[in-house]
Amino acid sequence: MPKIIVHAPEAAFDVKARRSIVGELTDFALECEALPKSPFVKSTVWTYFNLYDQDTVFMGDMTRTFLHNLNKPHFRRLLM
Repeated sequence: MPKIIVHAPEAAFDVKARRSIVGELTDFALECEALPKSPFVKSTVWTYFNLYDQDTVFMGDMTRTFLHNLNKPHFRRLLM
């Protein structure tokens, strides 16, 4: 069954955003694996968020906090 690991700065996602993303990632993973989207099969998909302190995530030679306002994270949505 699918296992998903998300690496992100600590302030990148609030609880509501994490729940939304997990739902989309779960559906996407089941679609990729050609598995049914039944409640039982969904319960077998594990998603882990590895959150890092803001000053430990770098883009190039700058910490993440210098590049963008953390209230509006710089992420592209790749799921369709």
